Amino acid sequence: MARYIQRITLLGRQRWIGWEIDGVGTEIPGLILADDLPEEDLRSRGVKEFKPLPFETFLEMNPPFGN
Repeated sequence: MARYIQRITLLGRQRWIGWEIDGVGTEIPGLILADDLPEEDLRSRGVKEFKPLPFETFLEMNPPFGN
């Protein structure tokens, strides 16, 4: 299980979201590997929690990785 953060724009505001993705542990375009980021870096981006994201769902969201 690896932790990642992702910056998205939602309703005109940029936000950071934390994901826990099982079965992945490498760099992924569009996501920042957060396993080694200090907690203060995560807090400064507003990341308070990491939501579980099943590997299969991750692959469906990112078709190039599923090939």
